[in-house]
Amino acid sequence: MVHQFPGFWAVFEGLDGIGKDTGVRAVIEHFDRQGKHILDLDEVRKAMHYHPDFDNPSLNYKPNPYYINPDDFDVLVCREHSRVGSGADVDLELTQKGTKRTHSALMTGHGYALDRYILYNRVVFPALRRGKTVIQSRNVCSSLVYQPMQSKTQKEDPVLTMDDVAAIPGNAFALEHTPDALIISTIYDASSAQSRLENRKEDDENIFENLPFLMKIKDEYMKDELIHLFKKKGTRCLFLDTGISLEHTRKEAIALVEAASERARKKLY
Repeated sequence: MVHQFPGFWAVFEGLDGIGKDTGVRAVIEHFDRQGKHILDLDEVRKAMHYHPDFDNPSLNYKPNPYYINPDDFDVLVCREHSRVGSGADVDLELTQKGTKRTHSALMTGHGYALDRYILYNRVVFPALRRGKTVIQSRNVCSSLVYQPMQSKTQKEDPVLTMDDVAAIPGNAFALEHTPDALIISTIYDASSAQSRLENRKEDDENIFENLPFLMKIKDEYMKDELIHLFKKKGTRCLFLDTGISLEHTRKEAIALVEAASERARKKLY
């Protein structure tokens, strides 16, 4: 079911290079213009090399080097996977392209799920519990799309199903606490996403960032089975067409988040 914390949580989803981050940035800039204080988890992790801790100013009678006072921010922006701790292991071992090692889709799914579980318990839920707004790029929805297709592409027998991925403990935990809004980015031509990936300043060197794979998963995000899974838990599923123009993507992302946030507040009160 949808999380029961007083904060608001919106997740942007979609295949690599589709424009999720454009939507996230537009929303964060919108909040910044409103005078809200933003905590960018990527920037924090670059400095700390791990997740912040909002709950424990001290540990074992010593100052906690990872502590950040939650009163110092209004909006948390984050993404999956985290690229620190277990998330870094996913990058360096499970999904690194160019290596001679191949890992099963199930093992990859477990890697993402563990990173997700730690991120939620240590960062996302403590923020939501304090009434913060959380804007996130990717969540368990990505695993439900990517890992079954990874299994098919690697010709595994038996092929991993969406139900198999959902049953992984970290993913099952995530599906027990879904976001208020799931904003799925769509695009007619998946090759446009590949072009955007090629123009990125940073290359994630990820096995999934290639056109043949993107073409295979393009329509998976629109399947009724996936959408219904989140809707029945109370998450509002919205769609963002990122293929019209950059300006349209930015404006529509802000409008969708504002509308979903207002709806969540009305339900709360």
